[in-house]
Amino acid sequence: MKMAQWIIGVELGRSWLDLASTDWISVLEDRPEVMLRRDGQSSAAYLRDVLRPEGHNTVEVSVGDVFSDISNSIIATRGSRIEGAIRNASDRVDADVAEALRAMGEHVAKAESAAAVTDLEELTNEISQAEPNKSRLRVRWEALVSVLPGIMTLTDAVAKVTSLFS
Repeated sequence: MKMAQWIIGVELGRSWLDLASTDWISVLEDRPEVMLRRDGQSSAAYLRDVLRPEGHNTVEVSVGDVFSDISNSIIATRGSRIEGAIRNASDRVDADVAEALRAMGEHVAKAESAAAVTDLEELTNEISQAEPNKSRLRVRWEALVSVLPGIMTLTDAVAKVTSLFS
């Protein structure tokens, strides 16, 4: 009985695919942590491998960030070092300082400066310490401002962060 139901289901699926307007999407999961296809054992896998009619459109979609034709550039992504450091610091500081660090992180990412990325990361890591050292904060801040003077335009953020060592 189960085999008969399965055959009826397959025939129903084929009939539906013949009538339906279907576009197929290839999802690229080119991330190292993805080892197995998520749809490997699903009914969608059967549709993909067996029932996909010839001539149907296939659209390629990538999951995550895609970078191509890039050279001599710095890319600060959502999973960047700065974001991780800010997330860690956010647990130890008040919401205003956390928001100031996020604004600075966006500014640094747009500037595409490796030195600024490192300086902000080190500043944020020091802020996230149980007892941040004011001298280290000042040195890290001065290093950041020296490589990215434009950060001073973020006056509210600057005031909140510099209050930690003033």
